Amino acid sequence: MATASFLQDLAERIRAERKSQKLSQQELARKAGISFRAYQNFEATGNTSLKRFVTILHVLGRENELSQLVTRPTEFRSLDEFEKSKPVGSRRPQ
Repeated sequence: MATASFLQDLAERIRAERKSQKLSQQELARKAGISFRAYQNFEATGNTSLKRFVTILHVLGRENELSQLVTRPTEFRSLDEFEKSKPVGSRRPQ
């Protein structure tokens, strides 16, 4: 999927969520602390800053979904601990 179409798809999903919560573009922009024109541009093109996008998600009560996309890597104290964490059958034969 090309970046532009992916961004447009995200903007369409946000628009649908905004409408399902019965918020106008103007009301969402006000709650997010961004200009009405900037919000209109986001819905029309999908282009916005990451900070604005997160703020919009927060206003819609959906910011936790974003944090689930990228999980923190698990830290291992040793190679043995790492090897034990792998699913059975994925270990190399010794």
